[in-house]
Amino acid sequence: MIQNNLNGRGSYKEALQESKWSRKNIEKPRLRSSSWEDNELLRRCLVGRFIGGEEAPTLNEVRSWMQQIWKGAPNTLVYDLNGFEFLFEFQTRKAAEHVIMGDWRRQGANLKLDWWSPTRGAFHESTGFDWFWIRALGLPLHLWNKDVMKEIGDACGGWLENEEETELKNHLRWARIRVRGPKENIPTKVELSDGKLIFLYRSSVNLWRPSNR
Repeated sequence: MIQNNLNGRGSYKEALQESKWSRKNIEKPRLRSSSWEDNELLRRCLVGRFIGGEEAPTLNEVRSWMQQIWKGAPNTLVYDLNGFEFLFEFQTRKAAEHVIMGDWRRQGANLKLDWWSPTRGAFHESTGFDWFWIRALGLPLHLWNKDVMKEIGDACGGWLENEEETELKNHLRWARIRVRGPKENIPTKVELSDGKLIFLYRSSVNLWRPSNR
């Protein structure tokens, strides 16, 4: 979203939009999904976490390591679940069963593997965090750089890092940035000026948590 660099408090439309965003008593929608037990793809997925080592590997590092080590399981895909757990999608259940029986290490860190379950990659509703991933929506291309994203992160509680996909510009729909908590310090809107225009963008917090309610 772009607005001219003018003085004033904004239009009636902007005030109305702000009011809608600030409502806090909206009832949580509850959606129904199909049973994961009938999902053939998920039944051949493993979730892994590297334990030990100096720092968690990046997605590209895990992908390169996996392609060299798991040559008996070709075309395996890997996804970053939450910054420290990775989802491995195998072509067959048999290939996944073979891998989970092995003992795997990378640079001194053990890879702990488990079968995927509905709560893997999610956090319990009562879990407290000192960091969050945010998505900055609508960031213009000429402001897509590490210095600007650090400013955005600092305005949202404190910048920690940018997601690897964001650094590589694999997509430009949003920038994903890890920031410090608490969540209450993260605004839903941030203004960024390039000297001529003010760019107003929205940020959203990414956090999936299972709930018993």
